[in-house]
Amino acid sequence: MVCWLCLSYGVLWVSHNDYKLDNMYNENMIVFMLLHFGDHAVTQECIESIKRLGFSCEHAVLIVDNDPEPKPWDEPYVVKTGNVGFSEANNIGYKYAKDVLGATMVIAGNNDLVFDDRFSESVLLSYENSQYAVVGPDVEKVGTGEHQSPIALRLRSAKEVKKTIRLNKMVLGVYPLAYPFMKRYLAGSTQVGAPVTGLTEDAVPCGACVIFTRRFIETEDKLFCPVTKFYYEEFILAKRCQDKGYKLVFDPALHVYHVDQAASVAASRGEYDRIRLKMQRIVDAAGVYLKMLG
Repeated sequence: MVCWLCLSYGVLWVSHNDYKLDNMYNENMIVFMLLHFGDHAVTQECIESIKRLGFSCEHAVLIVDNDPEPKPWDEPYVVKTGNVGFSEANNIGYKYAKDVLGATMVIAGNNDLVFDDRFSESVLLSYENSQYAVVGPDVEKVGTGEHQSPIALRLRSAKEVKKTIRLNKMVLGVYPLAYPFMKRYLAGSTQVGAPVTGLTEDAVPCGACVIFTRRFIETEDKLFCPVTKFYYEEFILAKRCQDKGYKLVFDPALHVYHVDQAASVAASRGEYDRIRLKMQRIVDAAGVYLKMLG
């Protein structure tokens, strides 16, 4: 079945089967919302890992297809957004998860995640009616063992952000000359540190997988606001939560694997363009966050 939505959703179209609307009134409805870009096989592996979890509570997988050339899906819930960027695509998917699927919890994840049995249903449900609005799981990078979440234990200061903007602009100004050095720097920049081992409040979660509970969903119509194309979404979210009094927590009892940069690599014409695009987007997004700091 194909349902054409009003312009308020900002989507091209949404496909779904005959969903039972009384699910909107169930005590729990967990929606795994996957942001797809690029390789279908990567997304399919993520979906299969969710199915293997064997959740007993009401749950659904919602694919947010952000590929500029979308293809058909076998999954029942698909929102096609047309390559609008990370924040906006997630916001469109979230609106569908909240308004149509009746989500009481949204797990917003990249398509290149693999969920394992450490992503516990019981731990998830413990947050359904808790004081926490946003939960960050342990995100482990495949191949290196790097624990990518939390990305920070506090918000970045205006001084730090200004320095980031200044340095990236400087390198972009001489990028053809700077590229060989940046390539070597980024290739050797991964550091595998000790993971955070306990519940940690106010930690900034990795955007590859963020859990939004009923406390957030009941009052918020967007996940990421203001919107950026890529980068700084996590700091913007954490700052917004701070301003609104929402509590964040990192919980290592929830664990996912991350095949990092699958979307950006798939979209890039090559390493040269990918690194330049990344730096420009960091400059743009850091500027948005800097305005929030005042």
